[in-house]
Amino acid sequence: MKKAQLKELIKECVREVIYEEGALTKIVAEVAQGFTQAAPIVEQAPVKQVDPKIRERIMREVGPKPQRQPTELEKKFKDMPFFAGTEPLSENKNPQGDAGLDISNIPGMSQWGSVLSKIEKGR
Repeated sequence: MKKAQLKELIKECVREVIYEEGALTKIVAEVAQGFTQAAPIVEQAPVKQVDPKIRERIMREVGPKPQRQPTELEKKFKDMPFFAGTEPLSENKNPQGDAGLDISNIPGMSQWGSVLSKIEKGR
């Protein structure tokens, strides 16, 4: 058997395994699954532990946290009764009896958990 004939025989065998036995479908499925499940590697700096005695001494020297000054809007709307005469709804109370809108099928909604966690980490 010549080298060219052996090469063709090997190619034919590989094609048969990949296409006829469904190996290509399995390979593609595993690769796609790896893309969706791969979590990014994030390096986290070690948290430094502060000695409680040092923290207490600093707090005594610095003093209590200063009061936040009200903003202009807070000053302007301080005495306006926006919600006078209303009472809050409990979580289980729906005056219209409407179940609401199911937003779980909106494209991209399944990713909101990761988006919110990234936003919270950035704060």
